[in-house]
Amino acid sequence: MKTVTTLLSATMALVLAWPGSVFAAESSPTAKATKGDEIPEIIVSARKREENLQEVPISITAFTTDEMQERGLTSLEDLSRFTPSFTFHSAFGRNLQFERPSMRGLTTIVNGVGGSKAVTTFIDGIYVGGSASTVELANLERVEILKGPQSAQYGRATYAGAINYVTRRPSDTFEGEISATAAEHDSYSGLLWASGPLMPGKINFYIAGGHDEYGGEYQNIRDGSTVDAQETESVVGKLLFMVSEDFEATVKLGYEQTDDGHFPVALQPRTDNNCCFRTPDAPRAVEYYVGKVHTYDQVNLYTDLLDLAGGAGNRMDRLTGSLNLDWKFGDGYTLTSNTGFIEDDVDENFDASYAGYDPLLYSLNNVPPFLRPTLCRAFACGAFVRVAEYEQTDKSTELRLSSPVDRKLRWTGGLYYYKGKKEETRDDRITTPNSYGVTAGQILSNDDLTFEEVENKAVFGSIEWDFAERWTTTAELRWAEDEVQLTNVTDQPTDPSDPPAFTPKPGEDFRSTFDSLTPRFTLQYRQTDNLNYYLNIAKGTRPGGFNEEVPLDPVTGQPDESLRDVGEEKVWSYELGMKSRLFDGRATLNLAGYYMDVTDQQVSTVFELADGTTTSALTNAGKTRVYGLETELSALLTENLTMTATYSYTNSEFRKFISEEQADLMGSNGTYADVQALGSVAGHKVPRIPENMASLFLRYERPLAASWQWYASGDISYQGSRYAQIHNLAKSGDQTLVGMRLGIKGDNWDVSLFGKNIFDDDTPVDVLRFIDTRSGVLTAYPPDPISGAPNSDGASVTPRGFGIVLPRLSQWGVTARYRF
Repeated sequence: MKTVTTLLSATMALVLAWPGSVFAAESSPTAKATKGDEIPEIIVSARKREENLQEVPISITAFTTDEMQERGLTSLEDLSRFTPSFTFHSAFGRNLQFERPSMRGLTTIVNGVGGSKAVTTFIDGIYVGGSASTVELANLERVEILKGPQSAQYGRATYAGAINYVTRRPSDTFEGEISATAAEHDSYSGLLWASGPLMPGKINFYIAGGHDEYGGEYQNIRDGSTVDAQETESVVGKLLFMVSEDFEATVKLGYEQTDDGHFPVALQPRTDNNCCFRTPDAPRAVEYYVGKVHTYDQVNLYTDLLDLAGGAGNRMDRLTGSLNLDWKFGDGYTLTSNTGFIEDDVDENFDASYAGYDPLLYSLNNVPPFLRPTLCRAFACGAFVRVAEYEQTDKSTELRLSSPVDRKLRWTGGLYYYKGKKEETRDDRITTPNSYGVTAGQILSNDDLTFEEVENKAVFGSIEWDFAERWTTTAELRWAEDEVQLTNVTDQPTDPSDPPAFTPKPGEDFRSTFDSLTPRFTLQYRQTDNLNYYLNIAKGTRPGGFNEEVPLDPVTGQPDESLRDVGEEKVWSYELGMKSRLFDGRATLNLAGYYMDVTDQQVSTVFELADGTTTSALTNAGKTRVYGLETELSALLTENLTMTATYSYTNSEFRKFISEEQADLMGSNGTYADVQALGSVAGHKVPRIPENMASLFLRYERPLAASWQWYASGDISYQGSRYAQIHNLAKSGDQTLVGMRLGIKGDNWDVSLFGKNIFDDDTPVDVLRFIDTRSGVLTAYPPDPISGAPNSDGASVTPRGFGIVLPRLSQWGVTARYRF
């Protein structure tokens, strides 16, 4: 608690000390801003009503369409560079399974319908259970990134924060835009949108269509192809029906198709490992690497084999639809209904060895030769060359009643319902070249198929009270129930005439129900019309789930069902913030300090199964403490020069967590006593979280001739090194990205030359702790019959390697935009 007091006190001292000098300067005549010389106000809907960003007592980073165009931001990954305490990397392609957004030191372990993300995306308030990296930014009015637990307002899977995409509202007058971009690496994009009245005063429309492609830049040395290509086609339409002055309805329908090549990943070999080797004194260690991982400029992947199954990479067809109804009645009351769906049809084909080899073939070396072809076909060959397909559907509806906003006591109440389904329709493997008599390129069944379903019901409400002239207090509360189901369905061979070479296990069905109660309490003080302080105390939960496989109970010999269910992870967050407009609106400064206490943390633990193999399962065994500071400053420095700067510090540290793998690396012999003595990672930093982040954006603009202007802008973003895992050994290294833009614009035209990552920073996008058996496996030490040591029984014989995801390097291009 001492840390909480220190952090919040320091933040309060900073925010109280700042305004004095600023407002003294503000009163000077030279500091007065003329009309139009102000930072534009941004209206957000973070609390599901329209409010000025600077008046909402929540830490929010918002980007308007104009801002995103000026900076050339085209993805959620781009936005994260300029958002304090938020990181997002499409490390393994635009793929739901590998998206790991982190917010304020909290990140995600397992994704999917049942295993939701820590930071969830909404489009016009509609829950997106699928990939967030595929959402297009071109058709948006703005993006709102909300930090800290948002469970009281948004419910399920907003444990660490929420991302709210707001699409364009159909306009009352006819307008539109045509834009086109061409850049290096065969990159081309185009967008056309138009909006206006169909029946003036009755029906307005908005329609848009876009194309975006990137040709990739890394060569696959296996077949000479280029990886990391991406292509997106999208179309969206909206109709706004203004039935009366008090009632309107908005209907939206969209379609998006993505077709991406294999993500660029290289495998750092075990021969580069420099610590934690297996020895008689450390009989269970699997080797590791300490320090900044290596960088690579090419890959070696089985894309040629994946071409036999439709091609390597991720492909998705997404259909979206929504209906929003707003009815104003009485003396300012509002009844809102928001219903929508998202349907994804996804193919994921990739080489999971990351190195164009078959990691499992070594296991057949000690098998009699006459059995190798059968076992290779049944179990091993091609298990890392994966071909998967699934369908995911998210449906949600919310009914909300709100009181008039111009009264001292305001309230909102509502009901929410969500149902999500994810059904695997294919999980196959492709046999690889080997010496066991099995032809390469055969497509075989790999594993059982799974069906996941989540049903979420919630009741929520809030009360806001202006109890004094400048004081407001708010209480929000949400009760929710999650019903989670997972069913294993026995997979069949791709070719029905080709029976499986082994007897598959029968299907299994698991169901669990989880209840949660998540409040948020807010106290706000408005010292002046331009200076706001707030204090937030909020609770967030990560939905629970269950493990498909669990170890056997040593007494009964049956599966240990006590380890089946995984409880909800909980966080209490304490935040103190300030929002201000300075120098007569020529600058805005927002500060926030926070402390979070995480309990019942869902952590991954390795268990040994009945057949001697191991599985990774989730348990509620950890505690984490997070504290940090965020700053955002925007300013009109001169008549022609604008600036936006951000900085965040995040200290995310385990307080309690016993890891068997940590114990193994430290020399454990596998006994319970050794695991407890050597397995603690208390004091270690949470992986994937940069301690420091910063960004700076400058734009200079001057008249050129008549109605034309020229402009130049530059940006730089810094992200500190991130650890790959809880052991705090291998890390990514610091990343610094620099971009620039030079252009001219008129009343309708805007043409610019741009550069991204112009200094070729090659810091890996992500680092995945993995395996590497290309140079053999580890020695297994049998226990001494007398002393019992050394002992590697049940320990993996697979040495560690590291998957290194390669970044996009320098790129130059041109954009032309015409507005009508």
